[in-house]
Amino acid sequence: MNFDFLKNLLSGWFPEHNKIQPVPHQQKKSESAKPVKKPYQPDDIYIPEIRKTESAFVKEIHLTSQEAVKAGFSFHKKTKSVRITNYHGQESIVIIPAYIDDKKVNEIGTKAFFLNQTVRKLLIPSAVRKIGESAFGACKLEICIFADGLWELPKHAFSGSRFLKKVVLPNTLQKIGDSAFIGCRNLKYIHFPASCYQIRNQAFSYSGLEGFSIEISHQRVSNGEAFRFTPLEKNHTLIIGNHIDMPQPSGINYTGRYVLLVGQKAKEFTIPDSSWLMFGENSFNHSHDWFSVSFDKSHSTVTFFRSFDAITHPINLYFYLLSENCRFEKPLPYFVHAYRGTRNERKELPCHPERIGNENEAVITLPVGNRLTWQEIQYMSWKTTIQSERKGILYRIEENAFHDRNLAVCVLDLTFYATDQKIFSDNCYKLYKVIWYENDQEIIKYIPCADLIGAYAHSELLQAFRRNPDQKHFFDSQVILDAMIKNTSGVHTRQRIFIALDALRSKKRKIDVNTDFFLYYLEKHKEQAEQVLTQVSEDYPEYLEFFRNLPFVDQTG
Repeated sequence: MNFDFLKNLLSGWFPEHNKIQPVPHQQKKSESAKPVKKPYQPDDIYIPEIRKTESAFVKEIHLTSQEAVKAGFSFHKKTKSVRITNYHGQESIVIIPAYIDDKKVNEIGTKAFFLNQTVRKLLIPSAVRKIGESAFGACKLEICIFADGLWELPKHAFSGSRFLKKVVLPNTLQKIGDSAFIGCRNLKYIHFPASCYQIRNQAFSYSGLEGFSIEISHQRVSNGEAFRFTPLEKNHTLIIGNHIDMPQPSGINYTGRYVLLVGQKAKEFTIPDSSWLMFGENSFNHSHDWFSVSFDKSHSTVTFFRSFDAITHPINLYFYLLSENCRFEKPLPYFVHAYRGTRNERKELPCHPERIGNENEAVITLPVGNRLTWQEIQYMSWKTTIQSERKGILYRIEENAFHDRNLAVCVLDLTFYATDQKIFSDNCYKLYKVIWYENDQEIIKYIPCADLIGAYAHSELLQAFRRNPDQKHFFDSQVILDAMIKNTSGVHTRQRIFIALDALRSKKRKIDVNTDFFLYYLEKHKEQAEQVLTQVSEDYPEYLEFFRNLPFVDQTG
């Protein structure tokens, strides 16, 4: 199936509109006349090109240890293989050696080419089966070619490499990690091989991506969140991911469209009675206020409305739109009102429980028997309260259930139990206060936000918000103590001062670790603490105020 055929097929979705006759110049335009709305044209819908994936050939180079060092490679020899750890040569075109001392080079390590200023073109042979995080981050690389062999690109693989123009992905690639190409402003186009079935969040966000191609028409290209904040999203109404055959009782399969992403300019469009759409994972932008789909022959319309005063619980799941009816597999994300009907009738569709509030504070009411799954809470307010529809219902909060960069204060006003993995993802870098209830007693725990201690240290502290593996209670205070006493890279005296203060500010339970060490640490570093806290007192006055009320601090000074 070629691209021209798809374009012609899709163009049938948009009925021809009669041309508007020009108004004679003698006739004055009525002030009350409504402006004529220009319908969306097929060009507003992006359909990926379908083309065969051609495997890249990269010459296998065999080097001795001495030759590899002379060529500028740093490496680590393992029992049967070699890991490239750095490149400090001056060549602009570099081929990764396939063997060093007859041992296969099967890995390029974490940050191996990070901030590299010399390499412009990099060729990676089939021997390489693993790439470390940020391996090619923030460098001046322009072209990267992979021979078949690699099956996963890790998160941040090319993040911040704004000179990158071309990447040839291997035929064996299956996964592209979080933020793999984030910030690659010169990367305009990319081809996904048929083997690639998973593209994670923000993989191409803030890049220059204007288009992509796939190998087969039914290839699964999913997760619209990967393409947020790109020209692709900005310039189109819909971005189609692939085609899907929908089996019917009659035995006839109707080919529909999988919507990868609803573009920023999308508001409404019309499809014929025989077509159907499937809107996929993360396909809606949370900024859409309304969205309407009309079925041309039946004159029926499904319209979804959203407002800041009433927003549904934002679960990123699938739903279908069909001409005969409107059937939902799961609640529609972000939207609170969904109407379906003909010209003479409107029927409101069932919606998910509301979130009540505004941009600064919100309350989410969960239905009976629900649970918070991976990355379920997104696009929330500065302060978010989670409560249950009925008291006494037990909820399960799973790993990384909260994935919201706006969340600073979280109130868990419900009966819950958590897994032994952290419930707040690293994306919650503003989080500093969590409130929950145990035996009708309010428990408040503070941690410094990432602005004060950095993303790494904040991520370490988020590990505390989980089920304590020893005592089976929520919140593992040992994590906080470990951040203080262990010689952890990225956690230094400045960070420990804020960590200690928040540990003392938090409400202590009998099962928590003793806080005497935190008090001792602040007394030992009180002069530096006074200096650090004074520097941030304009934005975070509560720390200096609490510190000066500690017993060892001179109140008159």
